[in-house]
Amino acid sequence: MEIIIIIGMICFFGAFVQSLIGFGYAVFVTPLISLILGPKLAIVFSIITSTFTSYILFFHRGAYSELKNVRTLALMAIIGTPVGIFLLFYFNENIIRFLISIAIFVSAGVTLRKKNNAKHNDRISLQIIFGLMSGVMRGTVSMGGPPVVIYQNWVGGTPDVIRNKMYAFFAWISPVGIIFLLPSGLIDFDLIKLIPTSIVFISLGIFVGVKNRAKISSRLFHYLSVSLLFLVSVIGITNTLLIWF
Repeated sequence: MEIIIIIGMICFFGAFVQSLIGFGYAVFVTPLISLILGPKLAIVFSIITSTFTSYILFFHRGAYSELKNVRTLALMAIIGTPVGIFLLFYFNENIIRFLISIAIFVSAGVTLRKKNNAKHNDRISLQIIFGLMSGVMRGTVSMGGPPVVIYQNWVGGTPDVIRNKMYAFFAWISPVGIIFLLPSGLIDFDLIKLIPTSIVFISLGIFVGVKNRAKISSRLFHYLSVSLLFLVSVIGITNTLLIWF
């Protein structure tokens, strides 16, 4: 019971962050849960529970109009997800994590340098690239948000617009990871029994996040998003270096 509560509290914080800025659930949940369940089970757990988080936020915000605006990103992420799962099972996970972390770190730096009010038009070519990156990352480390939030920050928009695009994006791709994981045999009863309590904590995290969302200005939203990207990359790089050395 104690472990279930600890896992629930981790899910609470992840859901709280995602409700504030549109992504971040897997950023906090996956590394911490891996200390309890191990890396691969943590990724599976994060993909399953993030699906509930995504749909609660999507329906709460009513972000239906953004579905068409992120469909190319979502399609490419869906294509990239099985590639990521393949890499997870058949390639060195630490090398993959390290390269992904370096890419996020560099991209976050570029995003931070961008003026917060700068806006760009959507580009299909960039949507294909960042969508594929998102899918591969979701399959390997369960973190599909960073590439898309980098792209959305580059396109620009108000915090509400960016959040709704992220909610719509996750609504498209969330079930796909579960479908691709079913043949892996990693979704067993021991994992499933952790889900109901986690959903309760996720709901509470979203409730608290929604209550505080209006307090975040556009400037603060931008820097919180980029800071979280830096955190993702630093954690990934540090963990890999500790394993290697």
